Amino acid sequence: MQNIIDYLEEILIILGFLTFITFGFMLSAKLGVLFISVSLFILAFLTIIYKKKVGEDNEGK
Repeated sequence: MQNIIDYLEEILIILGFLTFITFGFMLSAKLGVLFISVSLFILAFLTIIYKKKVGEDNEGK
């Protein structure tokens, strides 16, 4: 059950970023590219945090 919740959480995060990017392109192309850059940076940061958390969980087992 926890895996399903994790997948839903990831899907919601991705949909949020896609909405953020789409809104940027609705305003202007330059703003859309800026929003893509910001979104990719945030996703990379979240990925690093997630990998650290998974590594800590695996060490505890």
